[in-house]
Amino acid sequence: MPRFYFDWDESNELAIVDDIGLELPDLAAAKAEAAQALAEWSKNVIPRADRQELALTVRDEHGHPCLRTHLIFEAIVLQFPN
Repeated sequence: MPRFYFDWDESNELAIVDDIGLELPDLAAAKAEAAQALAEWSKNVIPRADRQELALTVRDEHGHPCLRTHLIFEAIVLQFPN
């Protein structure tokens, strides 16, 4: 099985470079893993910010980027006239 590596970015700054990776059957499985990981990560990060960009870049076993998941959260307070 191929190995995929998941690098974490927070607000366009590389936060964690994965040097261990996961063995997964194919890119579709890596995409599902990245989406699940990004959703879990966002639960911890988003509540502390009004705007946050999170991303996971998936690299193949040769170190080549093959997929990127990206989530942008923004909370905008709307002022309504009384």
